[in-house]
Amino acid sequence: MKFPLPKNIKESERQHYWKLSNMNWREPTVKIEKGISINHEAHLFKWNKILPDSFVNPEVQRKRFTLIRKAKFLLKNYLLRKKVIYKRKVIWFIDNWSHSYFHWVTEALPRLLLVEEEAKSVPILLPKYILQIQFVRETLEWFDIFKLITLEEREVYKIKELILPLRTADSPSFNPRLLEQVRVKYLGNKSGQNGDVKKRIYISRSLSDRRQVINEDDVVKVLLNYNFEVINMEQYAFKDQVDLMRQTKYLVSLHGAGLTNLIFMPSDGKILELRHGLDTFWDCYYRLSSAFGLAYYYQICDIEDQESDLQLPDEINDSGVVVNLEILEKNIQLLLENSA
Repeated sequence: MKFPLPKNIKESERQHYWKLSNMNWREPTVKIEKGISINHEAHLFKWNKILPDSFVNPEVQRKRFTLIRKAKFLLKNYLLRKKVIYKRKVIWFIDNWSHSYFHWVTEALPRLLLVEEEAKSVPILLPKYILQIQFVRETLEWFDIFKLITLEEREVYKIKELILPLRTADSPSFNPRLLEQVRVKYLGNKSGQNGDVKKRIYISRSLSDRRQVINEDDVVKVLLNYNFEVINMEQYAFKDQVDLMRQTKYLVSLHGAGLTNLIFMPSDGKILELRHGLDTFWDCYYRLSSAFGLAYYYQICDIEDQESDLQLPDEINDSGVVVNLEILEKNIQLLLENSA
């Protein structure tokens, strides 16, 4: 799939986005595994081998799993934890990052859709910490699930026959066709049409303990001048988030999980993502916007501490940002061009 470049692309950043404008994915596949053990951390293993399907990024995890770490893993899971022998079929559709909203919606839910019919008669096994997450419980309510089995913290399940829908793309990519099915699953026939789509929304991360807009008060003043509403996604139930996005035509946010909900916006929606100045890693919302035909704009922001020595992707991703207000206003005006 070939994506258009951002609407406000800068010549100096064209090459970066050009490399991202192509996305490949794999055909949906459901695998049957026998004699697999699963622990609470979402690791799938057999004998001394940990399946790559356990991880959102198998290659990275392979490098991190040293011999010492592997020895500790085997000791803990084979000798120190309670064994539960499950002699029937069971479904498993997550990995070690499915607790994140973006990964749950774009990766786990499409995998569940692949086995939706089987889930009507075959139990689903999920770790306790996953089932304790509110958006997990709320999104699963839309499925006709036969039974949910809770994998407790100190348990290891050995499964006679595991139904395992495989990942259909390498994270943070996704399968657009399957993700469209996720959109339809939750929107139904309530997709926003031009007549009822008027909202201008800014998603604040003020309730998060990381990656915040440092000068958000000033940012909000600018946005209020253009009739934007300020919301915190975590204060909304999932169904209310879907309904809000269905009615939203203009969406502004710092890079974060709340932007995942752009998949529920109408096809003429527009996105402005505020991004870290050092961030060349996390382009998932550009790809997500493009896959759904939404107009994507971006603004590179300064990181909170210019003197800090941030090198790892996660360190950069978690840092706060300072938004240039003059550039923000210009981007808002671009975003709202030809608005009704």
